[in-house]
Amino acid sequence: MDPEQRERIQNRLQRFKNLTPEEKSEVKAQMRAFKALPPEERKLLRERWKKLSPEQKEQFRQRVKNMTPEQRQAMREKRMQMRQERRERREKR
Repeated sequence: MDPEQRERIQNRLQRFKNLTPEEKSEVKAQMRAFKALPPEERKLLRERWKKLSPEQKEQFRQRVKNMTPEQRQAMREKRMQMRQERRERREKR
């Protein structure tokens, strides 16, 4: 592992350690949901995230950070619904 990767991982672990128990639970739930996605969808999401500018990424993080748990859940449910609709459209082709 190169030094840049090692530093990035160490920074992420440190940020995780500083989260509240509720925030840690939220992060774990997000990771489980991400891992449950089909590989091609995970790849698509990673690519879309990489294309965002640092400012766009930070805006997104701040928007999510300021949401209530209910708003986050509603956002997740909407995302899942959109994914399901995309899958259904692909299957019809």
